[in-house]
Amino acid sequence: MNLFLKILNKYFFLKKKYEVNKIAGKLNINQKKSIVISGVPRGGTTWLAELLNTDKKSAILWEPLHPEYYPPVKQYNFKYRQFFDAKYSDNRIYTLFDNMLRGKLLSMGILQRTNINQLRNAEYFIIKFCRANRLLPWLTTNFEFKKTIHLLRHPCAVVASQMRFGAWDNVPANFTKEELKPDGFIEKYYDILSPINTIEEKLAAIWCLDNIIPLEENKNNNWISITYENLLLDPEQTFQLLGLDFNDDIKNKFYQPSTTTKKGSPIKSKEDVKQQLSYWKKTLNEKQVASIINILKQFNIAIYSKDIMPTVNY
Repeated sequence: MNLFLKILNKYFFLKKKYEVNKIAGKLNINQKKSIVISGVPRGGTTWLAELLNTDKKSAILWEPLHPEYYPPVKQYNFKYRQFFDAKYSDNRIYTLFDNMLRGKLLSMGILQRTNINQLRNAEYFIIKFCRANRLLPWLTTNFEFKKTIHLLRHPCAVVASQMRFGAWDNVPANFTKEELKPDGFIEKYYDILSPINTIEEKLAAIWCLDNIIPLEENKNNNWISITYENLLLDPEQTFQLLGLDFNDDIKNKFYQPSTTTKKGSPIKSKEDVKQQLSYWKKTLNEKQVASIINILKQFNIAIYSKDIMPTVNY
């Protein structure tokens, strides 16, 4: 990047920061109108959020549980993927989330997918998480949303994408003491997690830990689980399941990649969908695939297998 572009980017950053500071404290979005999208990294959550953001009445809050994007969470020393029991009660934590969800306390990090005009005109937020799956029972017990969407994607596709993306290059292949720190949830799975010693097994186990709660604890139908695969192949039916309008704006944007999609990812049109969904078969070897599926079996998660498509229709 040349010096002129650096100066220009800095100017627009400071201008946006100035405008955000002017708005900060004045917003009070009713979270009952907002849409929550919760999934895993490289699982399609950014794409779905940007797709729904075609509505000019919406604005995206992007990863508000990321401590670098949303500094207020730092003081609570949350784990990278925090767990709270549905009955957990702490007024400080409730206030933190209330401020976050209503837009009372903003940061540049969580507004990186939203411009100032969108923020000014927003009647509701699209709140995109890839660190909230283990919080869904607590979150939906304490707050009411228009929709809470739990987005699943084949673990082989997720692991392959994470390994290809580069951000996971320095992740240790085993679970560290910090990662295994008891929180009322993770210790139930020590027998599975302790022997893991390959990166694909670890990433698959994290996928299971992230999804087992929303798959097993939705007793009151507080969220809707959908799969990335069914969404791509049958978007109209999936939107009908969600109770959302699959309008022309969304149709026109549907096969555009998200802003976090790696250059060279194969999806370009509907004709490329099957190729995109099977792409992980080209990047993972048979041993890696078998290891990932074996981890799923240990967690008794049967939604995905070596097949490209899930065993469920949602």
